[in-house]
Amino acid sequence: MKFNIAYFESNSSKILYTLVVLLLGLLTLERFAMAFSYNDALEGFDNNFVYPVIRLLQGKGIYPDAESYPFVVNPYAPLLFYISFLSARLAGVNGEEVIQVYYVTRTLCVLFDLATTAVLFRLLYRKLGASRLLALSISVSYLFVINQWGFTFNRSDSLVLLLFACFLWQLVTCLEKRSVKSLVLLATICSMAILSKQTAIVTPVIAGAVLLWQKEWKQFLLFTVSFLLILTLFLLTIFTLGPDEHLFQHLVRAVSNQVDIRWFYTNVFKILVNNYAILPLLIAVFIALRQIATPNGERVFTALSVAHLITTVFTLGIAT
Repeated sequence: MKFNIAYFESNSSKILYTLVVLLLGLLTLERFAMAFSYNDALEGFDNNFVYPVIRLLQGKGIYPDAESYPFVVNPYAPLLFYISFLSARLAGVNGEEVIQVYYVTRTLCVLFDLATTAVLFRLLYRKLGASRLLALSISVSYLFVINQWGFTFNRSDSLVLLLFACFLWQLVTCLEKRSVKSLVLLATICSMAILSKQTAIVTPVIAGAVLLWQKEWKQFLLFTVSFLLILTLFLLTIFTLGPDEHLFQHLVRAVSNQVDIRWFYTNVFKILVNNYAILPLLIAVFIALRQIATPNGERVFTALSVAHLITTVFTLGIAT
């Protein structure tokens, strides 16, 4: 009896594809089940992100006076809180229905994580040319990791990772199309990412560095001006629609007081460097630096970007 290798490989791919899709469905169901559970403080961070939304729904500001009792400090940027506030209003939830507020904010974070998974899949499949099965497998693995660690369960990390993934997609698109519209959209994504979490300040730096590396002087200038104007517009809108006299106290003073280079070295950098998992990323960096200026440089840059996204997830997991 002759063994048909092609038939076996075809069926194996179908089986693997089915298993990956099934895993994606199970992970999604798990996250929604967690979102609508009565667990009020997964990993101890849940309450930190619900409290500001409740304050908004009660007609108060996001950031209370940190120098008065109960001395609450909220160093997180406001975008997720405003999105949650608007979503709660649309759902008819008020500040007295606390458990319903939990459901709204948790559901948003689930949707953000699923959207990040979808963007990561498109990066791998559309930009890198990976097979659909490989791209889906890596994307679902990403969702599995963040599900297990839980640091995006009800935190602004879910939103900033989504915007970071969108930033990578749009940055590569700008290198391909080099249009004004693409650059303005990239600047908008950078501004939104910063307003979701201050660590996203690296996004405009990365974008500017890549444009300079490619010697796109006009595009660099247009991006810089667009970014500054859009970020300023966002900030003016926040101060106009939701004035909060303690915003600077929380977002700048509190964060600057917590910035400790020794803490970062001990709890993030040293652990990451001592982990063998960083070796593929370092190899990718050297390859990308040699090939990013070649005709296939954009594809190499996309590969490095995806590696950076995944490494960001591990770094956040270590830090939290």
